[in-house]
Amino acid sequence: CTSTVTVTETGLPIANCFNDVHVALDQNGEALVTAAQIDDNSFDYCCEIANTWIEFTDPTVVNNYVNCSHVGMTLEVTLYVEDCGGNIGWCTGSVFVEDNYAPIITHCPADQMAVENDFGFCGAQITLEALEAEDNCPLVYEYSTDGGATWTTGNNASGYYEVGVTTIMWVVTDPQGNTDTCETTIEVLDLED
Repeated sequence: CTSTVTVTETGLPIANCFNDVHVALDQNGEALVTAAQIDDNSFDYCCEIANTWIEFTDPTVVNNYVNCSHVGMTLEVTLYVEDCGGNIGWCTGSVFVEDNYAPIITHCPADQMAVENDFGFCGAQITLEALEAEDNCPLVYEYSTDGGATWTTGNNASGYYEVGVTTIMWVVTDPQGNTDTCETTIEVLDLED
């Protein structure tokens, strides 16, 4: 008589996840998150792990790429591990997205010195060039003309300046809070008798 014994592997693999995995965006403002970054030595008692993959719960993460819109967020991710018998185990980890590239101001508006006041006014209408900067993520441009007491959003501070010296403080800020700064000085002279 002949007997055939079939051994089937039915036990689930043990999935182990890292939590708080820090992922930094690249110079293009994105980063690919891989299963290897989340996997904390998952294993199976009977056979080797054949396949691993991850899925983010946040639908704005496409094809496991995080981007500038995720900076400062902790995202939940599920790691799936499949053993040689096709059994699948899973665990939940998290990814914290950060941007380590600081913005760079590439053009600070030039100083405007010894500008004559407009006739009949105690100041002058000044046209400035726009502030220019670059970064791997979208930037917020702001300036202050009163020593930082109030800030205006924008990259062009053209406008009316009273007689005297005004220092424009410029700051650009990315989603991580990285900044770059510069200053422009405006001097308006009262040349009327």
